[in-house]
Amino acid sequence: MRTRSLTASLPALLIVVALAGCSAPSSEIGSSKGSLGSHSDGNQSGDIGSDNMAIGTCVDDRTLSGEFTRVKKVACSVARDSEIFESIPMEQTDYPGKSVVEKAANSGCSAAFTRFVGVAPEKSTLLISEYLPAEDSWDGRTDTITCLVSDGNSSGNPVRSTGTLKGSNR
Repeated sequence: MRTRSLTASLPALLIVVALAGCSAPSSEIGSSKGSLGSHSDGNQSGDIGSDNMAIGTCVDDRTLSGEFTRVKKVACSVARDSEIFESIPMEQTDYPGKSVVEKAANSGCSAAFTRFVGVAPEKSTLLISEYLPAEDSWDGRTDTITCLVSDGNSSGNPVRSTGTLKGSNR
């Protein structure tokens, strides 16, 4: 299993990548602010903040490291890294703790993955990544876990892909 964690600043994002069938520990450094809308047209490009991400949006996030507040949105029809497939609002007023956030991400993203892709994570060759809200930026109103899916090679490493992974059944 491969894991990638990025530190983010307010308002910002943290990404954790794990082989879809595995769970991985994650750091709770960044925050994903705002809510995700319905399926995106995926045709517009440019940098987007966490308040502009919609389900179906494709992003280039593999080169992110350290702190960041924006992610590069790209058309899903061109080679890209990840596709947003779910938004999980955290409804607690006070930060519930790292383990609660990670548990919500693992269970919520796994269930949504099956609905989005068409197969269970443990049977998939695709990768799940998550943007997690963190304690230092928790506001009790807009704290959201963002679930992303990426294509993976036979070694479990992320690879760029084109087109949506929705309904790919792999």
